[in-house]
Amino acid sequence: MRIMLWSTVLAGGLAAGGTARAAVTLVTQHGNAGVTTIIVDGDHVRIDHPDRSERSTATILDAATKKVVLINDKEKNYSEFSEADRQKLHARMEGMQAQMKDRLKDMPPEQRQRVEEMMAKRGADPAAKEHTIKFEALGAKKTINGFACEMYRKLEDGKVREELCAAPWSAGLVQKSDFAAVGKFAAGMMQEFGGPGRRRNPLAELDQYPGIPISRVAIDEGGKRGDEDQIKSIKRGAVPAERFAVPAGYTKKELSFGPGRGAGRERGHGGGE
Repeated sequence: MRIMLWSTVLAGGLAAGGTARAAVTLVTQHGNAGVTTIIVDGDHVRIDHPDRSERSTATILDAATKKVVLINDKEKNYSEFSEADRQKLHARMEGMQAQMKDRLKDMPPEQRQRVEEMMAKRGADPAAKEHTIKFEALGAKKTINGFACEMYRKLEDGKVREELCAAPWSAGLVQKSDFAAVGKFAAGMMQEFGGPGRRRNPLAELDQYPGIPISRVAIDEGGKRGDEDQIKSIKRGAVPAERFAVPAGYTKKELSFGPGRGAGRERGHGGGE
């Protein structure tokens, strides 16, 4: 997941109904791609990415029940990724890492070093330390999509990894508390599947930012700049509760954790939670 992506990702109130809910709705764009809509409401998040050609066109995060729901509007089905599923997948990943470490013992030194470096970059090294994150003000101000923001560089372990223009929290566009529950959930998932050394989803570390990033550009280890992420609009207001539920009539599709790719088998029942 991208958002996996903002990549990539909630309580009993998830059930469909007509009750309106207060929420923050952000419309974002990555480079020249289509826009993504992110709705944040307490411990609920819905991310709509309609131009995706992958297995889901929307993602619902449930921080209270620690569940992720992947919705495919094109095929009218959905999949659930529960805490039990994550534990199962995490155990499988740990087993694979243990096997790889056993194989490393028999590798020539140069090959072993290359594999260890690759594992560290992917966050597969449990001995890796948490990144030290720092923001440096660049002293410049901009207005992007109507939002006044200030330029910063984000440093991880002393290396520049992002350039951003942040609207200060004091501006009141959004509050840190708007993202508290889902940020904690996202941080836990990134920690569980990446280890402390893995670069984290912005949602998981948003509380460390000097403000809401209106514009951000990732910078890789070689100094190459990625495509720009921008917030195009921010709106606060009521959102129907059914936006955080699976549409009625959608078929549940089981996730597969076996070798190889592909979603699991379909189950013969319909959709709403």
